[in-house]
Amino acid sequence: MAEYIISSGESSNGIILTNEFMTILDDGSANNTTVNTDGRLSVSSGGTANSTTVNAGGFLYVSSGGTATNVVWTPCEGHVYLVDGGYATFASLLAGQ
Repeated sequence: MAEYIISSGESSNGIILTNEFMTILDDGSANNTTVNTDGRLSVSSGGTANSTTVNAGGFLYVSSGGTATNVVWTPCEGHVYLVDGGYATFASLLAGQ
């Protein structure tokens, strides 16, 4: 099981998380991330996730001070958690079952 840490000043692009973890720290960014079954993307304070897709069984956590923009999410299948003070915008909500 891989774990990715995106530190200050670093960025990632196009990572697919299936049974893997990614944490975005202050001043780090992740672009075009796909979160699949048992994948977990955690956005810490000051971190940014751009254009994230959360599929069935995937998890997106946005901590206070973290930002997720243009999230594509299937409610009832994928999971998105915003801590008070976390910020997210949604590109679309896909129809869940």
